[in-house]
Amino acid sequence: MDAINEYRDSVGKDLVRGGCIYGLHTRLNPSVFNVQKRKTGSRDITSPWAQARYNWVRQLLVRFQAIDVTNSIHFPYPLQPCYQLHYLSPVSLNQVAFWDEHHKKCTIGFLGSSNKVTMYPRDSHGNASPYGECSTNIPTKLHVKYANEIRLSLGVAVIERDGVEVGVRLPVFSYTGCLLVTKKSLEPYIASEIVRVRGLTRASKGWVVDNREGRLFGSESVDNLLYWKSD
Repeated sequence: MDAINEYRDSVGKDLVRGGCIYGLHTRLNPSVFNVQKRKTGSRDITSPWAQARYNWVRQLLVRFQAIDVTNSIHFPYPLQPCYQLHYLSPVSLNQVAFWDEHHKKCTIGFLGSSNKVTMYPRDSHGNASPYGECSTNIPTKLHVKYANEIRLSLGVAVIERDGVEVGVRLPVFSYTGCLLVTKKSLEPYIASEIVRVRGLTRASKGWVVDNREGRLFGSESVDNLLYWKSD
């Protein structure tokens, strides 16, 4: 109602009451739908994004040696070089880590994942019993106006340990409170910083004069890199 009257006031029309607006709303008999969620990407199988994704998955199948490219309708001949194993490096499952992002609202109090609690009647010993009573101690959690999120990336992997494949959890990567930007939006800042540094005078560039006798360069041997120590 406020939005309608704000508009009417901005165009010089008389304000209307809520009953008038509600009556018009019911007479129009509008259709009401729930807002649907949609995924990123495109549903068009001919789009560049879909084609790139499809080709990438096919290449992974080749690198995992999980498909016979000579007997598959997904690899028409002539076989492109990007699907020929002798052009690619093979990959095993032990070399791959799987990561998934998790965003959870922070809760204060009851840490259950549901807003409902199921309680069974218990006897005086705490055992479930149809002749017992349900606890009157209902769990609570504090409702705050603006709940923060904890944002984590959780990873798992399959590794070989003593000749046996076992699943492991990887160290948690937390980006809670961080601003995530796309590569496209980050590139202008990188270019700007490069220009800024190149424009500095030698005195203000912060370079340090190194007076040590031994120096390391890209052409140094691996032995020098392993055993070299600074003064």
